[in-house]
Amino acid sequence: MKPLKMLRKIILLLLFIQVLVQASTAQKPDVQKLKQLVNEHPQQDTERVNRLEAYAVASRFNSPKETFLYANEALALARKLHYVSGEADALLTLSFYQRFRSRNDSALIYGKQAMILFSQLKDTIRLITILYNMAAIYSNSYNYPGAISADLTALKLSEIKQSQKWLTLVGSSLGYLYLDLEDDTKAEQYLSRAMHLAERANDRDGVAHCVDGLATLAMKYHRWDEAMRLYKLRKQINIEANDMRGLMGTQIDIADLNEKQGKYAEVFPLLYKTLEQMKTIDPGPSFVSYAQGVMAKAYLDVGKPDSAILHGLESLQTNQRFAMKSSSRDISQTLARAYAAKGNFKDAYHYQLLYAYYRDSLNNQEAIRKTTALQYSADLDKKQSQITLLTKNQELSQRQNRQQKLILFGTIAGLLSVGGLSIFLWRNNRQKLRANIELQQRQNELKTTQTQLIQSEKMASLGELTAGIAHEIQNPLNFVNNFSEVSFELADEMKKELQDGNKEDAIALANDIKQNLEKIVHHGKRADAIVKGMLQHSRSSSGLKEMTDINALADEYLRLSYHGLRAKDKSFNAEMETAWDNSLPNIEVVSQDVGRVILNLFTNAFYSVHEKNKNAKEGFVPMVSVSTKKTGAKVEIRIKDNGSGIPDAVIKKIYQPFFTTKPTGEGTGLGLSLSYDIVTKGHGGELNVETKEGEFAEFIITLPIVSVVNKPSDIFNKPQ
Repeated sequence: MKPLKMLRKIILLLLFIQVLVQASTAQKPDVQKLKQLVNEHPQQDTERVNRLEAYAVASRFNSPKETFLYANEALALARKLHYVSGEADALLTLSFYQRFRSRNDSALIYGKQAMILFSQLKDTIRLITILYNMAAIYSNSYNYPGAISADLTALKLSEIKQSQKWLTLVGSSLGYLYLDLEDDTKAEQYLSRAMHLAERANDRDGVAHCVDGLATLAMKYHRWDEAMRLYKLRKQINIEANDMRGLMGTQIDIADLNEKQGKYAEVFPLLYKTLEQMKTIDPGPSFVSYAQGVMAKAYLDVGKPDSAILHGLESLQTNQRFAMKSSSRDISQTLARAYAAKGNFKDAYHYQLLYAYYRDSLNNQEAIRKTTALQYSADLDKKQSQITLLTKNQELSQRQNRQQKLILFGTIAGLLSVGGLSIFLWRNNRQKLRANIELQQRQNELKTTQTQLIQSEKMASLGELTAGIAHEIQNPLNFVNNFSEVSFELADEMKKELQDGNKEDAIALANDIKQNLEKIVHHGKRADAIVKGMLQHSRSSSGLKEMTDINALADEYLRLSYHGLRAKDKSFNAEMETAWDNSLPNIEVVSQDVGRVILNLFTNAFYSVHEKNKNAKEGFVPMVSVSTKKTGAKVEIRIKDNGSGIPDAVIKKIYQPFFTTKPTGEGTGLGLSLSYDIVTKGHGGELNVETKEGEFAEFIITLPIVSVVNKPSDIFNKPQ
């Protein structure tokens, strides 16, 4: 009987592998048979983990709740059995599930855990899969640098594995990213290239992933027939794969296309059919809100504002519950128009304000993130070049070591043959000369790349600064706009009073206008000062030292770094404490460079307390403090946070280039390295840290009051 049992296990294993392959290519697996296999094997072992996971993956299209339940059971059992491969697969499935439900935070947590395990297992294909999913999660959260980083890493791994499937899927993912970044040229390049790969391999699932992006581009330029052809192709593929979730999404896209063309007779039946299907299979909140939003627009266009409001409110409620800002913006505008059509101008005004809030919020966030992302996309290649050059230099050093060993052996051999030794040394010297020339070339390239990377770090710090500046500049601009509008109205009133002969009232109005204009000038100068500060931060450092008020410099960057984080996460709040030594003299420093150091330390401090606050116990209050003090002939700046601190295991590495504890896409690893160089090499000072893991971290900048470095600081303009 034992050989029969072994044969049965082998057959089952092959079936599971087939299911996973089918699932990854969107073919139709025998879902009920897989569920039966789960029920037939109640034993708590790795085979049950495989069966649970196979069924969870296969049921993701038409039974998402089953996917969640079975994947969770597989995860719990795999962890109990210390079955790492099964645990990683379950985490992967749950990450996809949470993303489809628009729960990006949960999806990211599962994804990061899965990525660590797949890296340990050296499972490249699964690693590509989770990177692909994390790129989508980052994109949904408007973290474009993180998304680009994940996709480019996945693309390089796909090229190494020569996987047509993943070259197609990751290529299409990059296409969608560039659609979000409004770079239509790059988007079409990536999508068309991925589509060509899929069609050449007859990969229907790959084609389905590409057509939506190409259809979106076609709709953007009013190529309606092309868009409809692409959507119908995807609908056919959805039906072939029995992908009900994908089919519902395609039906909504077709309805949206018809709505834009005014074909309302085709819009309503298709949307009602889709909404009925959603009662049986829940495709996720984004699909539901999308369908309701298209329905609301269609009803408004055919003159039925009551129906438009009914569907629009349902869409808005779903969007707000899952923080889908762009959808909330669009449906708020539809609701404003619908209430206005009914003559209910109070509610129309309310939703117009809501539309303006979401529009401004998205414009500010997306502008900052898109700027950073486009810069980051180019910098990734520079960073990879740096790593490649470092590796090649290491290889050349190893080659030289091997050559030295050869010289030693050759010397011994030369005792037996002087002639042979002469020939060997001649050849060896030629090889060593070539190696030295090549090494010199690599070192020159390394210096060039290092310069580019330093500029990249400066741009990264500028991205952090921009978020704070966007908040700071909005305040004076609001004053300018408001006082300008009031002055415009007062001018009309003054004109009327003059026409009526009311000279005293006209003079009073003129005085009011004058006061408003004074305020406009005042706040305009405030905005001007902020912009000048941003321009000063963005331009290359002159390297010239000037007398600088350290208290004012630290206070400015404290506020800007805090608002920079608040621009990314409105829910975040932190206490800020300052203790300025008012007796500090102005000291001679390169203010731009020292400002970048302070900004970097504040940014790290707020990031640390923000991360700790996510999982902290009730009562934890995020706190960042800064103090200055004169100590003898030096100025001391202390920046402290009550975040997670720095582990002892990495404390010695924090000033090393490229070392970072932040997730992929959230740090270059150059900030502290460059800060250390600016303080020590550029200004003859010290940069020290005091920390306790889990409790606090405090960085201490010490600068001499009288400059002790004769050479101007040029850290940001050339490598040291």
